[in-house]
Amino acid sequence: MRRLQRSLVPVLFSALVLVFSAPFGSADDSVDAKPPGEPVEASEDSPGDVHAWDQAAVTRLAIELERLFGELYEKSQHAPPQTTALQQRSREAAQGSIRRARDRSAEYAQKMRAGWDRGASEPYFRLVVEEVTDIFDTAGNAEPVESAQPRIDRMQYVISELQAYYDGT
Repeated sequence: MRRLQRSLVPVLFSALVLVFSAPFGSADDSVDAKPPGEPVEASEDSPGDVHAWDQAAVTRLAIELERLFGELYEKSQHAPPQTTALQQRSREAAQGSIRRARDRSAEYAQKMRAGWDRGASEPYFRLVVEEVTDIFDTAGNAEPVESAQPRIDRMQYVISELQAYYDGT
């Protein structure tokens, strides 16, 4: 199975910033807001290290990733049009990729909630990563917005953490 190199993850997520022209929330909006239930804990290892499989931690990260992609998709629907037709087409293509990534991350989170192990859930995680790659490929000409960066950074961190659980296989 094709593996995403860790060095590409920051580049892929920086492309997500290119999709939006609308600000994300207010100044009071917390980037690290936790979904209902257990909070997402950072692992003791730094992102990029291979982690021993921890079903509960991976499930929490998958649920957070699902939430982040849901927010990203919702915000992308309310962004105003881009300046040029090429940028607008790029943004619309990226929105389709974000929708697919949202759907894939929801499917992945559903599998993790059902208790699927590393071997069974890895293909679903890889599909999410492929959709992120597609977002990068389609967003290249859209205008960037700095206000999306905190959420993009959080998504990058979550993907890096999840990647570390699957790289040991």
